Amino acid sequence: MKRNLIHGPRFGQAVIGPPGAGKTTYCHGIARFLSARGRPVAVVNLDPANDKLPFPVDIDVSELVNLADVMETHNLGPNGGLVYCMDYLEQNFDWLLERLEALQGRRYVLFDFPGQVELYTHGEAVQRLLQRLEKWGCRLTAVHLVDAHHCSDAGKFISAVLISLTTMVRLELPHVNVLSKVDLVESYGRLAFDLNFYTDVVDVQRLLPYVGTRSTYKDPGREGEEGGGREDENGWEEEVREGSIEDGGEGKRDGREAGTSGGGRFARRYRKLNEALCELIEDFSLVAFHPLNIQDADCIERVLAVVDKCNGYLLGAEERALVGREGEAALLSTLSGLAFRAQPDADRVKDVQDRYMDIEDRDENSLSKNKAR
Repeated sequence: MKRNLIHGPRFGQAVIGPPGAGKTTYCHGIARFLSARGRPVAVVNLDPANDKLPFPVDIDVSELVNLADVMETHNLGPNGGLVYCMDYLEQNFDWLLERLEALQGRRYVLFDFPGQVELYTHGEAVQRLLQRLEKWGCRLTAVHLVDAHHCSDAGKFISAVLISLTTMVRLELPHVNVLSKVDLVESYGRLAFDLNFYTDVVDVQRLLPYVGTRSTYKDPGREGEEGGGREDENGWEEEVREGSIEDGGEGKRDGREAGTSGGGRFARRYRKLNEALCELIEDFSLVAFHPLNIQDADCIERVLAVVDKCNGYLLGAEERALVGREGEAALLSTLSGLAFRAQPDADRVKDVQDRYMDIEDRDENSLSKNKAR
């Protein structure tokens, strides 16, 4: 395979994450943001299931292979069909290279990948595809999106962190984890800890008492209302779910939904499992999240500052030729601003929390006690 050295290397983002995390919306928002600042960018859709895109893209994998056709032709389900599609794309890598070469100087590329988790945690097609793109001369950063609403569910958040960790280890790329839709972080309930706890991913075992419950903050102004949970000493009401650890693990159908006929035994084993997962996450200590609201230009700039630092983006000759002297000056100013706006994590996350989380009526001591647990 010929290395892309004639026009210099390309830079880009491999945008990955579970279904519904906002990958396509992220690509659209980043592309608009960069284009508005005179930075040439191209969007490549590599999700064969995403055949009805909400915005035009420069390269669409559905022209090569389409999930619906694969499922019908080979009698496969959606998961098996996606695995087949990515294997087929990897075998026809020249098709992708030809179209990348025709991008006419747009050296910053956003790759929108499928959301099926198994492609990154078990399969090897995506890993080989990324390795071939790097050999061709594309300097990539993996941008892994996780929906911020998982923060309201301890079990889901631990699972999301584990998936992020597994993906980081297997893809072997510079990696940026992003907590997407942070403006909706409390749409499923008030969080038990402040946002820094979820972005820093330090001392994850503090979530263990909340596994199997949805921890919501009890509004002091609604003390007369009846609740289905129990309140701890700091005003946090734990809604005990049927079939959860706190419920003894006995869910519907005599505990079969909980995965065992003996509720107490399931609860103990489930707790040990989560303890082991938390220990694994803390042993690696690799995962941290950058909060993002894709409609907030300030959030976008901060995430881009981290991504550009990872993939080593520099202003090259092609960008200078495309944007001209005035555009070059504006672009250099933008890049300088991005570097400047990469604030320390604590300040950055606190700023996001102040904007998108309702913390005015929380007792400052309660939050401190939760931190100390």
